[in-house]
Amino acid sequence: MGAPNPEIVVEPATEARFDDLAAVLGPKKNPQGTACWCLSHRLPAAENQSLTGPARGARVRELTRQDVAPGVLAYVDGQVAGWAATAPRRELPFSRSRKIPQVDDLDVWVVWCVRVQPGFRRQGLAATLVRGVPGPATATPSARDRAAAAEPSAGRMGIDTEVVLEPATEARFDDLAAVLGPKKNPQATVCWCLSHRLPAAENQRLAGPARGARVRELTRQDVAPGVLAYVDGRVAGWAATGPRRELPFSRSRKIPQVDDLDVWVVWCVRVQPGFRRRGLTVALVRGAADYALSQGAPAVEGYPVDNGTARVDQTMAYVGTRAMFERAGFHQAAGTESVSGGFPRVVMRLAPV
Repeated sequence: MGAPNPEIVVEPATEARFDDLAAVLGPKKNPQGTACWCLSHRLPAAENQSLTGPARGARVRELTRQDVAPGVLAYVDGQVAGWAATAPRRELPFSRSRKIPQVDDLDVWVVWCVRVQPGFRRQGLAATLVRGVPGPATATPSARDRAAAAEPSAGRMGIDTEVVLEPATEARFDDLAAVLGPKKNPQATVCWCLSHRLPAAENQRLAGPARGARVRELTRQDVAPGVLAYVDGRVAGWAATGPRRELPFSRSRKIPQVDDLDVWVVWCVRVQPGFRRRGLTVALVRGAADYALSQGAPAVEGYPVDNGTARVDQTMAYVGTRAMFERAGFHQAAGTESVSGGFPRVVMRLAPV
């Protein structure tokens, strides 16, 4: 990265620093001219195209008045030297891009539009600006925070610290129904996460409310059929688990049995609308695996897709992705001949330490 100048200071681009921001982003000669002002990748296309001349600078000033600054400014010996933009991807045109994939469901922020003023280039400022962009907490991590980030902790997995995982017992059946049951017509036939749990004949026979009743039976057993995630007391998601020997996976010709361990499987990871892009899928995968291990599982497997950086269709997202399972502590144990949503599936495994 190169050693940054020790006298470089990086500050949030608040309204008090708007004149410095204008010196970097605004028109250089004609103040009535139309400059980008780093809005092309921040605003919806229609709004961006409608703004011209000084209106673009006025729009940026509005951004600097918000609680979270739109980026940071670099200063060298008190002089403004550069700028980098940042914001949550969900608020930017990047979130609708067909060419830049969404890697997973983390609520990531994006750094873009790194600008260094003439006279300050070739000093490591670009790298300093990228690294100096604050995240949601608007602070650069301390050495202690960076050391903690290297550990396989919940934070490292992108798990919200306020997520609580609970076994899906009968006492929580209403919450389970809110995630898995019909959304409009209570008589409707929906999966209820039974397709990969029951033998094919039984699964096909059950329709309408009988499917929910079957799930309620599962919640009455000594071992819960999976785990529920709660955020601030509200049900936010679900992940199924159970011994492979009890599931149709045990008879699969496309997903191999790696060895003779009596492994459990984690599958069907579901996150409720309003709670997505917050790392809950990783929390659910790890929470279901931990529950399986607590019930005596010698190892836990998942069969997600290996999609690389390509987007997974939402209707097939319940199987999970390799990256998701890796962040939950799993490693690849084998390939498969199974394909889901156009992507090959892999056997991921977590064994107790």
